[in-house]
Amino acid sequence: MKMTIKDKILFIFFGAVVACLAVSISASAKDSSNLSQSQADMIVQNCTQIQATLSSIHSSDALLRVNRGQTYELIASRLMSPMNTRIAANNLDGASLIQLTSDYSDDLSDFRDTYISYERQMAKTIRTNCHKSADSFYQNLVKTRQLRQEVHEYVVDINKGIRDYEKAFDSFRKMLTLKGSTE
Repeated sequence: MKMTIKDKILFIFFGAVVACLAVSISASAKDSSNLSQSQADMIVQNCTQIQATLSSIHSSDALLRVNRGQTYELIASRLMSPMNTRIAANNLDGASLIQLTSDYSDDLSDFRDTYISYERQMAKTIRTNCHKSADSFYQNLVKTRQLRQEVHEYVVDINKGIRDYEKAFDSFRKMLTLKGSTE
């Protein structure tokens, strides 16, 4: 099975953080505001490596965001919107396609906003001095993970929106073909 770039980045991010921290965190400990002394010591010991890994992830995420964002924008501006305009200009019923485009645009906007929050939080985490403030670093890392997960959820929503539009367009096209063959 071939891994996509997104899968590789997610794998690297979570694997690197877990490996660097060498801390097993349960669901309840994730939200805990206090680290155990051994967890704090592990962060301090591996601080330089953790920050280097996070910096690498930060850089690769930025490139991925630009490429993915441009693709998503092109789909909206060069495929969905022009198709909806043509449908409307020909007085055809494309309400479902227009609604899907609107939902897609909303998800794309949420993706942009959430990514900006994630990017700022990641930068803040990287800037946090984990040698001096392991607890603060950890709390920033938890927030970064949460925002990264939200970005991922919007990517899933956007990709679903693309598939939904494609299915709706295929149905629309079939309906037109059937309508044309009966006239």
